[in-house]
Amino acid sequence: VIMLPHAYNVKNKTLFFLETICTLLNMVKRKRHNDIVRYATWNVRSIHEKEEELD
Repeated sequence: VIMLPHAYNVKNKTLFFLETICTLLNMVKRKRHNDIVRYATWNVRSIHEKEEELD
């Protein structure tokens, strides 16, 4: 595993988080609730996996 600097990691997480929020907001606007649920659960899972990789 290549160790990345902490700051880089935080920046990446923040960008990922903002991207997620934007995507969810767009889905809400289009009233695509199934997609919202699927996307949110998938995202939470992938965040947890990323955190486990970092440990």
